[in-house]
Amino acid sequence: MKRLMSSTSVLLAIGLVALTVVATPASAQVTRMRTNIPFAFYAGEKMLPAGDYSLVVNVQSRVLDLQPVASTDTYAVLLSPGTDTRKGDDLSEGMLRFTRYGDRVVLSAVWRPDLDQGNKVLLPKVMAEFARTHSGAAGAAIDVVVK
Repeated sequence: MKRLMSSTSVLLAIGLVALTVVATPASAQVTRMRTNIPFAFYAGEKMLPAGDYSLVVNVQSRVLDLQPVASTDTYAVLLSPGTDTRKGDDLSEGMLRFTRYGDRVVLSAVWRPDLDQGNKVLLPKVMAEFARTHSGAAGAAIDVVVK
């Protein structure tokens, strides 16, 4: 009986260590940030108001969650598996990039602090079609610093 208890304890300890090792890299892939976005914008198909936002980037699942600080609602957008590079910027801070298509400002990319590689936001079909038909009206990118 003692030997069975001892074997069970050893297996349980090994399982806990393995779970910790597996879970640690996943938690390192999540970045929490906060910023003020001074204009209304589209995140996916949803138009969001100007204001303060909490952001959570989960690189493993390629999802960016945006939550207006004044609300309990959370909006998720998918990130592309590829990356986009930023050069010459202060890499100590994160950054959101928006692109203007006609009268719409669309969230188009996100960079986490201390990284020059970021992710483009996947546009839903409706927004991708709108962007394609209004590409001649595309303005310069609008960058917003994220802390």
